[in-house]
Amino acid sequence: MRSRHFTLCLATLSLAAGSASADRIDLNTELVKRLAKAGKLAPLYQQKTGRPMPQGIGVQAIFTGQVGGAGLQISAPGMIASAPLVLQEEDVSNCNTEPLVDTLQIDSSASNSTSFLNSDQFETAQELSVTVGYTSPFGASASATATAKQSQVTLNSKGGGDSTTVSWKYSPQITVAAQKMVTTQFVVTQEKLDNLPYVANFVLSGPVKLVYSAGAAGFTWVPRRGSALPTDPYKPFQLGKQWDYPVYACRVVKDNVTYIGKTHGDVCYLGVPNPPGIPFALPGFTSATYDFLVGDAKAVALGDPFTKQAFDADGKGLQVCVGDIGGGLLLPGYVSKDGQCISNFDQHSRATRNYKVLLDPHVGGVEIDTTVDSQLSPQDRTFNLRGLFSGVQAVKGNVRVSAPRPASDCGVVEASAMGMSVTPNLKGATANAMAKPALHPAKVKRVKPGPPLPESQALVAVPPSK
Repeated sequence: MRSRHFTLCLATLSLAAGSASADRIDLNTELVKRLAKAGKLAPLYQQKTGRPMPQGIGVQAIFTGQVGGAGLQISAPGMIASAPLVLQEEDVSNCNTEPLVDTLQIDSSASNSTSFLNSDQFETAQELSVTVGYTSPFGASASATATAKQSQVTLNSKGGGDSTTVSWKYSPQITVAAQKMVTTQFVVTQEKLDNLPYVANFVLSGPVKLVYSAGAAGFTWVPRRGSALPTDPYKPFQLGKQWDYPVYACRVVKDNVTYIGKTHGDVCYLGVPNPPGIPFALPGFTSATYDFLVGDAKAVALGDPFTKQAFDADGKGLQVCVGDIGGGLLLPGYVSKDGQCISNFDQHSRATRNYKVLLDPHVGGVEIDTTVDSQLSPQDRTFNLRGLFSGVQAVKGNVRVSAPRPASDCGVVEASAMGMSVTPNLKGATANAMAKPALHPAKVKRVKPGPPLPESQALVAVPPSK
């Protein structure tokens, strides 16, 4: 197996420290939890300020260090399915009156492929690269000529994988009986694995900034589950005003586009920008599946649309806005590319330039610069990513030869094509000794590959040339 590289755009990690897995995990939030569990937060605060850490103060971690690979384990397959694949097929005819040895020219290749599909999702604005080694599960069957080898793989936020080519180039010889023809096939045995669970291990190291403040607990997105509002790590905070209805911010991803809207705890109401030249308000849309924006209500602050301290709603700079659409209505939405606040009211999209944006809660407070590896043990700074592995591997190749049958394409052999050899007149040999015709080369016809011949008709298996 060839070596390959796995770039991890840290997307879905579950904790190696034994906590429950989640659909989406915030790396910075998890670092704070682990630092708190290790008893590191209060001593760091006191060392920096000379005062005890206040009760109820929030802490936000901003990790800017490195992620190193600690290995990837693929679950052992209970059984590896294998199937023959015919890469090359030829009909070989011997039109001579005696057996003929023919040399085949095998020149074929097959593709080996691997696929790693992340089943977890991880939220971070920082894209990281990691090299992870793993032991290939191929070669585990009794019939395989390959052995398990250590390899490397490259992951992005969705997964990864690669495809390599293996080739066979050699010249085996076969004997074809007189006036007979045979079918020859070059057949590769492929092993296939589908959806084997894997766990990739990553270790964090390097700089992390800790921000201690009432608002530093941060904002995060929590999936809606049932009719009750989420409570962990916080309840949703009200953002905006619509008469006597509670108004919360909600988020929906549709066709790879992130939308921010309002919810009263039921469905999420969202607006869409007007295309150029459309003067009237377009219908909005709703979704019963969405995320609540939650956080410490004391951290909520609105600011000018051009601030550099706006809350990043999707890790790509999307701003959450609160638009004043008149009539005392202040509705949450998102800032469009042309600088308008897009929200939804009365089942229609609303756009306005009279709005404020939600500020990042991680501004101000006591800031401490430290390193992850100086504060946490290797176990506490190790994270796991789960996923499913699939792959196809060509493990051996051989030539298979059919039973002989009468040659059907010899036709009439022209006299000019018949070479003659004359036995020398030695020690009484007659001058009219019988002449012996030279053997004609075999007729070789490349044909479309058909069903594989039985394995019992195979010559010795040959490993790939590369």
